[in-house]
Amino acid sequence: MKTRKKINFIVFFLAATAVILSSCSKEFDWWRLNPDKEGFSAPITLLEAPETIFAGQTVVFLVSYYKPQPCYTRTGVHTKLVGFEMEVEVYLKRDHVYACADVLVGETAEFSVIFPLPGNYFLNYKGPDGPEVLEVQVR
Repeated sequence: MKTRKKINFIVFFLAATAVILSSCSKEFDWWRLNPDKEGFSAPITLLEAPETIFAGQTVVFLVSYYKPQPCYTRTGVHTKLVGFEMEVEVYLKRDHVYACADVLVGETAEFSVIFPLPGNYFLNYKGPDGPEVLEVQVR
C-alpha cells in the first residue's frame, strides 16, 4: 500500500509541476529555448554623420535605436569596414531573466570610425523596415 501512495504522489507531483511550468510567464525561459533572449542586432532608426569627414581622422557617428524592453542592455555598436562599404550593427543583450514589460525604449549611442581613404562610403545597416544605406563623402 505504501508503494501505491508513493507512485500516486510522484504522478501528482509531476503533473502539478508540468501545469505550473506551462503557466509561467514566457519571459522566463527555463531551458534557454529562445536564443533571442541571449542577444540580437537592434533595428537602427537613425544614423547621423557629421557634415564634413576627412580621411585619416576620427569621425563620430550618432546612432538611434529602440530596445524591445527595458531589460536589454547595449553590448556595443559593431562596425566592419571592407573597401568603401561598412556594416553598422547595434547589439543588445538581455541582462536578466525576470519578467519585464514589453515597452519600446529609445536610446542613442555614439561610435567612432577612421576612414583610410577619401571617397564615397556606403554605411549599411538594418532599419525598422529592412536594409538601409547611408552614403557619406570622405575628403
